[in-house]
Amino acid sequence: MSTQPRSVAAPRALDPAAFCAAAVRRLAAGAHLALLSGLPGPTLALALARKGGAELFTTPWPDEGLPALSPEFPAAWPWEVAFREQYGREFRGGTPGCWRLPCGWPDTMPLEGCDLPLPPPLEPLAPQSAVEGPGVFRVPLGPVSSWVGESGFLLFEVTGEDIHHLWFQLNLKTRGLEARLAGVDPDTGAVLAELASGTSSVAHALAFSQAAEAAWGITPSTGALAARVVLLELERIANHLGDLARLHQATGLAVGEAGFRRLEEDSRRTAQALTAHRFLRGMIRPGGLSRPLPEEGRRVLTAFLDRVRREVPRLGRQSLATHSHRDRLEGTGRLTIESARALGARGPVARASGLDCDTRRDQPFALYAELGCPVVRQEQGDAQARFQVRLEEIPVAADLIIAALPRLKGPFRSGQPFTEPALPLALGLTEGSRGQVAYLLAPREDRVGTCRVGAASMPNALALPAAVPGNILTDFPVIAASFGLAYAGVSL
Repeated sequence: MSTQPRSVAAPRALDPAAFCAAAVRRLAAGAHLALLSGLPGPTLALALARKGGAELFTTPWPDEGLPALSPEFPAAWPWEVAFREQYGREFRGGTPGCWRLPCGWPDTMPLEGCDLPLPPPLEPLAPQSAVEGPGVFRVPLGPVSSWVGESGFLLFEVTGEDIHHLWFQLNLKTRGLEARLAGVDPDTGAVLAELASGTSSVAHALAFSQAAEAAWGITPSTGALAARVVLLELERIANHLGDLARLHQATGLAVGEAGFRRLEEDSRRTAQALTAHRFLRGMIRPGGLSRPLPEEGRRVLTAFLDRVRREVPRLGRQSLATHSHRDRLEGTGRLTIESARALGARGPVARASGLDCDTRRDQPFALYAELGCPVVRQEQGDAQARFQVRLEEIPVAADLIIAALPRLKGPFRSGQPFTEPALPLALGLTEGSRGQVAYLLAPREDRVGTCRVGAASMPNALALPAAVPGNILTDFPVIAASFGLAYAGVSL
């Protein structure tokens, strides 16, 4: 049986002052701040996941407004911006720091047709200089670039090669995912969720499906839960291999890049054999799986895992023994544990800075409570630590898949209907390759009412500018590759 945290049936309603006090205390402990449409006005919800359950608080928006939470917990800033853009309400005293998001969270975005509303004009990226004096220059990068990811705009303030400050602007292609999810049936919602961030299809579809299952009181079978572990860990391996290859590309170590690229391609071919899709789409659905994992695909997966367990440690040792590669990683892009905690860093970025956090262990879902999940951590917080965390997490993921494979026994889909909701609000959490993915869902009869999405790339994007000052311009490709951001996880 799944141990996925489920929201309490009756959330505690607090007055605004008590809500803000609770939010400041609990956000640092891993809470999720969500913005819900309510009557007669917008409502704020605070969900704190714990082992075996979740604590939930709500408050209406008062006429006098609410004080900003971002001065004490900077990771709350994007949600304050989203609240302003969607509802036109300001938090008092917000401090955005070195980030900017464009205006425009449209209330409605149709699923079909071309009549999408145009977003309002962008805010000025840097209204004033953070650094002034002779020899200070601004170096822009993006938003148009040669890579295939979403657009992002960076503005460096430098003297010579030395970086003093980085302004970072994402969400340039808002897709209105949350508005698209409103009113759809659970299966369609899972399809939309797995398109949120292409390389994290399993993590998003699984988080949405777990929220839907909690909301409607559906319990997946053990076989379906085991298959979810297999798919999520295979996605983790593929993305870690890609991130490690990009790190080698950034340091100029072509031999190491080729080794990890070959394994990454093998992981995509394994995904194709297992699910008929290179990015593992079309499998995770509320209630279980859309279809069983084929026997031939399992054999291909087992052979691939043997190669991974044999070759990844060897490639890692060779790379770290190459002085030109290691020299580019050591001390580069250091993110302190204090900054990681304050900015809400997630996943390998957080664990490389010493934070002991992993949703698979802290709020276990699927079969992770039964299988266990060793947490890989480093203390240095630099690019080498982030390299090392990903390198060591790959064999752990392979071991989890091997442990889950014997439990792949049908049925793989629950026959329970999604008709009468069991909870008014439910939280679905997963630990994707980049960190925690969260979906907070309010059901409405047999449809999704309101849904809020949180991906790890948002807090990790907030943490990136904190790791850049003190480095030089040619270090930035190494830092960016070590963070492994998916801009699509911000441009929701």
